[in-house]
Amino acid sequence: NPCYYWIVIIIGTRFGTNFLIQNILFLNMTNS
Repeated sequence: NPCYYWIVIIIGTRFGTNFLIQNILFLNMTNS
């Protein structure tokens, strides 16, 4: 979901880039 993707970005900017990258990888795995 695009909305969830933006939420992950916002959380990622608050907690750090490593957290953001891990969630993007997780989303890519779940979406594919």
